[in-house]
Amino acid sequence: LLGVPAALALNKGSFPGREALQGFFLAPLLLPTLIIGLALLLFFTPLHLTATLPGLVLGHMIVTLPFVIRMMTTAFSTLPDDIEAAAATLGATPWRVVRRVTLPLAAPGLVACGALSFLLSFDETVISLFIAGPRASTLPVEMVRYVEGRTDPMVAALSVVLIAATLLVVVLVERLVGVARAVGN
Repeated sequence: LLGVPAALALNKGSFPGREALQGFFLAPLLLPTLIIGLALLLFFTPLHLTATLPGLVLGHMIVTLPFVIRMMTTAFSTLPDDIEAAAATLGATPWRVVRRVTLPLAAPGLVACGALSFLLSFDETVISLFIAGPRASTLPVEMVRYVEGRTDPMVAALSVVLIAATLLVVVLVERLVGVARAVGN
């Protein structure tokens, strides 16, 4: 919800501070997730967002947002400008051009971003360990807690199921839109 409009603004807009904003959005890629998790814990604690579902969602959004912005910026940059210009000359408002022309043309990138964001968020155990509590937890966190106290083959079996599900998502995205088309090549 935030990455696509931000990528569209960074790609199509020309405004002062555009490069600085792009660097700000991509900065989490430069930091280890351990540092991001600790920073989020320190930032969320006074706001009472630790051990809550909104805090967990915000933490995962901070981790996945740079990937979405980078992929969608690439997808938007490969779209032909003449189609959007033709829609505008035919009387379409800027919002209608985005809704009826730009987003449908960028659909492969949107699908790829959705799948990648899901997989990244699902895999993100470090952020979840810092932010999650007993009421808001993720499956990887529960798996870590389970392994700490038991030696049981159930976690290994669950890991195989999760790997198979991940491969299924990757294969579906490849079959539906193709990786090269999804990232704009």
